[in-house]
Amino acid sequence: MLLTLQIPRHPDKLSQSSVYLFDNARGDRFMNDFTEKRDYYRMAVDGEVRFRIDGENQVSSGIVKNLSSAGLLMSFEKEMAPGTRLTIMIIPGQAITPPLSAKASVIRSDRLNSDQFNIACTIDRILDESEIEIELL
Repeated sequence: MLLTLQIPRHPDKLSQSSVYLFDNARGDRFMNDFTEKRDYYRMAVDGEVRFRIDGENQVSSGIVKNLSSAGLLMSFEKEMAPGTRLTIMIIPGQAITPPLSAKASVIRSDRLNSDQFNIACTIDRILDESEIEIELL
């Protein structure tokens, strides 16, 4: 089993960090000189996202792969053009956590396999309760 630990070099600059990898089977330790360029931590997520492309009526769904305070990565069956604007709702796996609703913009689409694309989006703004679209629930 491989354990990854990210340690900031400067506590006020999270983007400058070293990643240490530990191999528990042998007890070996080595350092990979990896510099994280993102400003926000990404949290691995495996949950449903429902969305509507602005200007269209159809509600679609995909799978959220990761999430940060500034963006998300989801998988979907079709490619989306950069700049496409979406209204999204991330449905948590636990009922104790409310859904996250937001306006988002597509940054890029990368082919994952023959029938799936990874869609990277920025979160433009979080919607408050009065703006949530009932159709996405």
